[in-house]
Order: sequence, then C-alpha cells, then structure tokens
Amino acid sequence: MILKKGHNTKDKKGFFFFLKKLGIIKMCSGRSQNKYQNKYPEQEPKTKHLLKRRKLMSNNDKTQKYVYTIEDLPETIIVPEEDIRTKFLMSKNALVSFINVPKGSTFPIHSHDAEQIMIVLEGEEHHEIDGKKIIMHAGDVCVHPANVPHGGYTPTGIKAIDIFAPARDSHVELMKEQGTYPDEFGNYKTNNK
Repeated sequence: MILKKGHNTKDKKGFFFFLKKLGIIKMCSGRSQNKYQNKYPEQEPKTKHLLKRRKLMSNNDKTQKYVYTIEDLPETIIVPEEDIRTKFLMSKNALVSFINVPKGSTFPIHSHDAEQIMIVLEGEEHHEIDGKKIIMHAGDVCVHPANVPHGGYTPTGIKAIDIFAPARDSHVELMKEQGTYPDEFGNYKTNNK
C-alpha cells in the first residue's frame, strides 16, 4: 500500500487498522491464509508478478534474498524459562523481531546497546521502562533508547514487532547458537517450529 497525500492513518481503528491494511497484522496473527491471498483486490498481484515474487523469495540459489514470509522464518528461543520465542529478520543495520510472548510470561528487566522500537499487535503488556510503569495494548508503540532498563509482564500474551538498531548482539549470538542465523545471501533455514 502506498500512502497518498492527506492519508490519515488514524481513520477507522487508528494505527492498528493501518498495520492490518498493510498486511502486517494478518501475517503475524497466525491465521492461515494462502500467502498470495489478499482481501484488498485492488492490491492483488497479477500472475506475471507472482513469478517475480517467487524468484525474490527463493532460497534455492546463491543470490541475495530480498522478500520474506514471516511464517517461514525460523523460531529462536530468547527467554527459555518463560518459553518466549521470536522470528528474527536481519538486515545490514537492523534486526526485526516478530515476537510471541505467552500468557502470564514475564520479560525480565534488561538493557542493551541497541535502540528498540516495540509495536504491540495483539494483547496487553504491563510494561516498565526507565522505572515508569504503563499498560500497553494493541496499536501502542514504545521507543526504548539504548541502555535504558525495560521489561514487562503480560497477563494475556502478546504478539509484537521489535525493531533493534543496530542489531542487538545478544540476539545475534542466540541466532548463531540455535542455528537460525541467515547465510551471507539472507537465506534462513526452514521454519524449525
């Protein structure tokens, strides 16, 4: 979707609706749909574009990969004692985490050298940042500056997107340890769910 001049992302259900319209919510919600299915027909890819998309998504050859499907990314366990898992996507200067935190889990207070932007897609988190406590819901976004302590508890479970810039070193190490780090062309192993 390309935003047109004057487009207001607060229409209908605000930021949450905007993410859903972009297709981010649908991909992260766990609903099973055909990966080429689109509920907005005006955005439906033409047949000739499907072949191009499949080539961009292919990991059968040793060329740079540019397009990914979230459900196909391998899971990395980041807090084993709470069974907190995520699907990482790396770029040269950032790390994106499509995180799923189970109901009743606590993400321990921690800090890191990377900046972090957290976008809550589903659920509720009792979040703490720099000693301040807030309750975050779907559609809320929190900016975590580098080295600022933060963490939280979720009574409902949450799905969120975390963006780290630069890539968070401890997460990169976990990916390497668990075999979920991409090769030099950006190819990931098959989903290890």
